[in-house]
Amino acid sequence: MKRTLLFLLLGCFFVTITQTDAYGQRKNRSSDVDQYFDESGSIAHRLWYGGGFNLGFSGNGGFSAFVLGVSPMMGFKVFEDNDNFSIGPRLSLEYSYFRGLGNDNQTHSVQPLSYAFGVFTRYKVLGNFFAHVEGEFENRQLVITDFGNRFIIGVDGDPVTERDPRQNFYLGAGYNSGGLFAYEILAIYNVLEPDDSLLLPFDIRFGFTYKF
Repeated sequence: MKRTLLFLLLGCFFVTITQTDAYGQRKNRSSDVDQYFDESGSIAHRLWYGGGFNLGFSGNGGFSAFVLGVSPMMGFKVFEDNDNFSIGPRLSLEYSYFRGLGNDNQTHSVQPLSYAFGVFTRYKVLGNFFAHVEGEFENRQLVITDFGNRFIIGVDGDPVTERDPRQNFYLGAGYNSGGLFAYEILAIYNVLEPDDSLLLPFDIRFGFTYKF
């Protein structure tokens, strides 16, 4: 069911792009390809860009962590005469560095790498406020620890990690400051967060946009 929701959202994205492109070509049969992609009033003119990043440091009782992540996104304003409704892809990549004690009482370090990709839709509801819906496939690399928060060490002498692939589906709302370059804040809720998960289903994103 979760996989079906994500594929359905991806399908809607490609169908929308295809239909919009076909409409533009019917309307401008006399124009050539270069004219259609001209900044003056076509696809390139209706694209906007955005993204965010996260940077964090922490340390506690012989354990230290560093996290760096980036999340680029690109939106397409579906209707030529109305820029309220957008759809597009979003990617995220997160690098972490952890250093601490293992269950062998030796100091170890591990560098997990997580990524995610998905499709979002946005609608400007009132002024600078917008609604946001997003389907996402996430593949997170987890570091396994014991009850004392020590790394579990494998037979190769390195901390044990495992992959956790999953689907997420977010509903939320946000505020964009407006203008050519702008900042935004977005609050989202993951409706597919498992009941037994230790992660909160709520998240707050901060980012920047261009031409939104």
